[in-house]
Amino acid sequence: MPCLPFRARPFAMISCLALLFFSAFPCLADSFSWDANGQGQFITSLCRDTHGNVWIGTEDKGVYRLDPTAPKSTQYTHFTTKDGLGDDNAYALACDQAGRVWVGTLNHGVSVFNGKTWKTYGPLDGPLGSRVFALAVSPTDGSVWGATEAGLFRYHDFRWTYFTRAEGLPSDQASALAFDSDGTLYVGTQCDGIAIASPTDNYKSWRVIPGPQQISSTATGYGLPYALINCLLVTANGTIYAGTPSGLAESSEAGLNWQYRRAAEQSTSASRLPRLVISQLMP
Repeated sequence: MPCLPFRARPFAMISCLALLFFSAFPCLADSFSWDANGQGQFITSLCRDTHGNVWIGTEDKGVYRLDPTAPKSTQYTHFTTKDGLGDDNAYALACDQAGRVWVGTLNHGVSVFNGKTWKTYGPLDGPLGSRVFALAVSPTDGSVWGATEAGLFRYHDFRWTYFTRAEGLPSDQASALAFDSDGTLYVGTQCDGIAIASPTDNYKSWRVIPGPQQISSTATGYGLPYALINCLLVTANGTIYAGTPSGLAESSEAGLNWQYRRAAEQSTSASRLPRLVISQLMP
């Protein structure tokens, strides 16, 4: 099967994230509940803000803020287009160091919450593209990055800057983002593998880890198993995980070398990824 076109990717991990949310918070099962019929059947994104609230992005139902310390009846605050969101499909979330919450939407760029009001930025005054696949915050300078169907955007010091093929990316169709502790950025693309850049040269030089255009037929191997990257994660110990439709790849060498597992072995490895993702939200 050839690499999927980018428009097929948004829904690839939605139901998985809904399952992920509850399986990874078993210790909080008695502290909160989620009404799938009323609040949304598809959880698409999560982040934890500077006050300890968990923000939950959904498909079609906007965004929820969960305050785990509040009484059950008032734990959730719901935000939709009526409150200022660009649209009610919140496919990416990021909580920045300034206390703002960023929501990447399906068709309306990013909506930013400053604690009181929402403001939406589109291609004319904010990010490239209107569909935001992923958001991430740099641990070194606090800049907010976004992956869209037209390239990357960076918001820092009240300025928007952009990264596309003209700046060295292998593709403008970016699907996933992750930082390591020194600010190195890993960008998953929708048909061209992973691009890696460092803050030492202000992300001017990109190293590309390509992947095959056909799904791998082997259970284990070296490199990436596929060119389409659905999600990326850098753990506290520096291990990098890349989720693809053809298995889970990992690197413990800053992305220099990769190995992957799929099929029978993938089931064990993939089951680790949801807990690793959610663990980033915990204190």
